[in-house]
Amino acid sequence: MNISKKIAEKIKFLFNDPVKKFVAGAILVFAFSSLSDVSVILLETPSYDQLNISEGKIKITPRQVRASSQFNLVINKQKIPFNCSIGGDIRYDCLSDDISIKVQGKTGKVWWFETYKFGWFKGKRLYQLEVDGKLIISYQKQVEEYLHAKESYFPSHIAALFLLIYGFFRLQLENKSTINRGN
Repeated sequence: MNISKKIAEKIKFLFNDPVKKFVAGAILVFAFSSLSDVSVILLETPSYDQLNISEGKIKITPRQVRASSQFNLVINKQKIPFNCSIGGDIRYDCLSDDISIKVQGKTGKVWWFETYKFGWFKGKRLYQLEVDGKLIISYQKQVEEYLHAKESYFPSHIAALFLLIYGFFRLQLENKSTINRGN
């Protein structure tokens, strides 16, 4: 008998009930989704000197359900995506619909920083935007917005994950007491 079969036999009792299987599946789902909470908790804003600068034609993709607007710069026919989302369940648009319409298709200069958005997935976070020589979004305002969002954020996915793990262990303890009583 190989090692994986021996391990499977020894832990079979953990999943001997449909409720236990459901809770174990929910733990896996929330373990994955809690990566967005981790991205918010670990958010650190770079100094102005650390920012990258790109210039090009602005193209804003319409907002999708549960997502912030995707902001693209087109440089030499290549789209470079940016947004202002910091992860988690925070949907923050730094460009209002009015501003988006006004800057669409114009030449812009973006100050950005590449950071983790969801677990190990990286993205370019916008920190400052200048369009036709006018400052539309300032670095200081964006840093304040990001830090405020971080401070007021509740990591609901991580909280749910801990509750599910607690529930899973409670189910295991209840099962052991039933086995020990001979039922």
